[in-house]
Amino acid sequence: MFTCQCLINKNNPTLRRKLEKMGYKLKGTLKDFPFIYCKNGFYQTPSFNERPSKDKYINCEDNELLFLSLAALNDSTDKYQIFILDEDYGEEDFGILSKNSFHLCKDDKFNNYFPVNFICHKASVNELIKFYNVS
Repeated sequence: MFTCQCLINKNNPTLRRKLEKMGYKLKGTLKDFPFIYCKNGFYQTPSFNERPSKDKYINCEDNELLFLSLAALNDSTDKYQIFILDEDYGEEDFGILSKNSFHLCKDDKFNNYFPVNFICHKASVNELIKFYNVS
C-alpha cells in the first residue's frame, strides 16, 4: 500500500501515466485540472483553493522528481523507490558505488535488482526532500 500523501502543482498526461504505472488509479473526474494529489489513488483538483490541506500532504510544488519519489513509497513493493547505500562498493561489474548514493529500484524486490550483500535502506520522506533540495 502507498504510504505517502503528496501534492504537485502540475497535471499532464505523462505524469498521470507514470502514476498509473506505479499502480495508482485515478479517482474522480478525468478533466485536466492543474493539481494532482496522491493518497491511495491519485486525484485531480480544479483550483488552488480546493487542494487538500498542507497539514496532510507534502507539497512538492512543481518538482516532479520529488513528487514521483514520494508517490512511489509503498510497503508492498520496492519498485520505483529510491534506496541509499550504507557502505561503499567497488565491484568490477558495477564500478564504484559510493556510500550515501541514491539508486532507483526497478524490480519488485530490492534484492532481485541489486547485487547480494548490498547494505542499504529505503530513502525516507525527509531524505528525499533533502535530496531534491526542497525546504
